[in-house]
Amino acid sequence: MKRLFTTLVVLSLAVTFGFAQVIDDFETDIGNWEDPNYSGSTSGVLESSSFTVSTEQAHGGSSSGKLELLDDTAVADGYFVRLNNRDDQIAPDSKLGFWVYTATQDVEFRLVIWDNGTGGDGYEAGPYWTVAAANTWEYFELDLMTATFTGWITGNGEINSTDFVTIESIQLNTTTDADAVFYFDDIAEIAYVPTFDVTFSVNMNFQIDAGNFVVGTDFVDVAGSLNGWAGGDVLADADADGIYEGTFAVEEGALEYKFRINGTQWENVDNRTATITEDTVLPTVWYDDQEPAELVNVEVLIQVDMTVQLLNGNFDPGAGDLIVVRGSHDNYGNWGGAIALTLDPEQTNVYIGIHQFD
Repeated sequence: MKRLFTTLVVLSLAVTFGFAQVIDDFETDIGNWEDPNYSGSTSGVLESSSFTVSTEQAHGGSSSGKLELLDDTAVADGYFVRLNNRDDQIAPDSKLGFWVYTATQDVEFRLVIWDNGTGGDGYEAGPYWTVAAANTWEYFELDLMTATFTGWITGNGEINSTDFVTIESIQLNTTTDADAVFYFDDIAEIAYVPTFDVTFSVNMNFQIDAGNFVVGTDFVDVAGSLNGWAGGDVLADADADGIYEGTFAVEEGALEYKFRINGTQWENVDNRTATITEDTVLPTVWYDDQEPAELVNVEVLIQVDMTVQLLNGNFDPGAGDLIVVRGSHDNYGNWGGAIALTLDPEQTNVYIGIHQFD
């Protein structure tokens, strides 16, 4: 049974290659897979070995494909099984993924692709795998564009078809003389989607000045559709200007993202968006869209009435006394300088100064 997934959910391995079409979910039948003894290449197992739908284990849904291999004790040194398909076609630039559950760690298995499209030339076998842990679902994936293939029978070790290839078989091999049971589920084609280098850039200076971000201690990363909103793509400030940057591979198409401090503090803004069709440098944004207010130069009139001080004899301009202003602003030298006020010609005993501040 086939069904179309518009998103791909993966547990132990992240698959971010594109849309996945499940070829076999084993909910109602075994699809185009044959009995393990169908192929003349199979040897070392009894005729009673089988491949059936089973509800004993399931990764997705309520059932899976159960492959029961019964060792033929009359044949020593293990067995080889070719579980044929030879019908399901996939794109030659896609990935083929599937889930496996077994208690057996000494039986290796691999996918074989029939390179039978235009320009193709035979059977190409992927690398052998074994499960890392017994009795748990584990994901395996064959990338038809990057995998190292071994020519099998008529193959040449390469995928050369330009329009389609066919799933030829799952092959299992062991030198151990023992029965084995494998469960397979959610065999899927993951379509190829081009990726481009996208540079993200966020200005953290406001957060630094506000004490919300400590340089050298805190970190900022980007989370979004590029990484399943899990984050982990950390940005760096190579020139120590407070602007953090990072370049990451992003799939072609719509992109949504936000920046985070320390992986937990999300920006309180709508998802940032972009459409990626080529290598892209995104505009630098302020974290959380918070930026310093625009600096404006203003004139400030400072004045002081010295009448009382003159009457009390505390201030005598005739003797050279001055009224000066000191302060914390840069224009006042941060308390280290002094600016003299002058007598206002229009007010008696009032000293004034007009100073610019930003």
